[in-house]
Amino acid sequence: MASENVAKQRDTMLLRDDAAKLDTVAILPVANATTYSTRGIDISEFWSKAKDSMQADAELVILVGDMRGGIVSLANGDTLKISVLLDTDETIDGNSIVYMLDVLDFLGAAGDGDAGEEIRIKIPSVGFKVQIAGVMTQYDFIGVKCVHSGTGIPATPLGALPLNDGNCHCYVVF
Repeated sequence: MASENVAKQRDTMLLRDDAAKLDTVAILPVANATTYSTRGIDISEFWSKAKDSMQADAELVILVGDMRGGIVSLANGDTLKISVLLDTDETIDGNSIVYMLDVLDFLGAAGDGDAGEEIRIKIPSVGFKVQIAGVMTQYDFIGVKCVHSGTGIPATPLGALPLNDGNCHCYVVF
């Protein structure tokens, strides 16, 4: 009798074919405002739950484009702070919990805005489990919160500069 214990079924996790769940954006806020991811990225859908299978290494990439140039979108003294949030459902908002506070922190300087940045955060292979007040909760959705203080408008795209489309991009890489 042939064995069903083959590598495809036993040794590796199979990434589900649903690329739409691998990224999201948060529109950069206007003056003195806060924005959130349009939806959370569902990390529970990435891997098979098959017994004895390996987990893939995955990272969340958070990227904000260059905010310098002809139209200053981050005025002198303005701040833009990006935090990572977790939730039990797709809605990322003020009720989501803060997983990492201010992972990106921009400061407008001398009227020249601020250069863009990218950060990568490892996603645990079992997802995010957080214990609050003695209760362990599995958070399957991840997103960002963008908090702007000041008079500039970071949401203003600066045209030709790379990746500055007025959004904070979040996506998963393997």
